[in-house]
Amino acid sequence: MIQQGVVPNEVTYSSIINALCKARAMDKAEVILRHMVHNGVQPHDRIYNTLIHGFLTLGQLKEAFRLLKVMRSQGSMPNVVTCTSVMDYLCKHGRIKEAEEIFYSMAVNG
Repeated sequence: MIQQGVVPNEVTYSSIINALCKARAMDKAEVILRHMVHNGVQPHDRIYNTLIHGFLTLGQLKEAFRLLKVMRSQGSMPNVVTCTSVMDYLCKHGRIKEAEEIFYSMAVNG
């Protein structure tokens, strides 16, 4: 696609990242995310949510939190979908206090 002079847009990148996350190929999905940013296409919350959900599906909470930091540093704020995914994971793994902290943070920060 790129070799033919066609520049992918956010929808294209989003589709690729979504497919890679469903295939549990998180390392490849992150390569596409970096490629996207390098090419000047700003990912927004849907793409970050897909990646975060993918990491949580694989039980990689540390990676999900790392990506939350990246998300914030890029100017995207976690939304209800993001926070719900993380809270769901935490509750399922007995980390209720941490889930409550996120919930209260959402209530305070809107």
